[in-house]
Amino acid sequence: MKENQVISISDLLDRKLGNTSRPVLFEFFNEDGSEKDMTGVLAFVQFRAGSTSGFIRGDFSIGTGLTWVSESLGQLRVDQILILDWPVDTYYYDVRLKFTDGSIKTYVRGTMNVIPIITKTS
Repeated sequence: MKENQVISISDLLDRKLGNTSRPVLFEFFNEDGSEKDMTGVLAFVQFRAGSTSGFIRGDFSIGTGLTWVSESLGQLRVDQILILDWPVDTYYYDVRLKFTDGSIKTYVRGTMNVIPIITKTS
């Protein structure tokens, strides 16, 4: 029997150019609502400028921008970006997961806007 794959669309809050970007937490659940055990799962996220095939501005994996807060509870965090220096644009992303059996699944996708700051500091 083939497992259903549900992709959630999660548009992230706008981020301001030059500011510190807050972490983002993703939580994965089984169909019955229980936490999905992600022990041993590798995670990858890319942010692409302007379209789903645009220039890769952010390329994250476990240990380089992604952290399992709790593998057993299916909690994955995109860590903060200290100084968000990406050009003002809409960025497209997805969360791809590589399971211990070798299968690869995408559960989340969405966009994030980087917007200009108004107040300049010296």
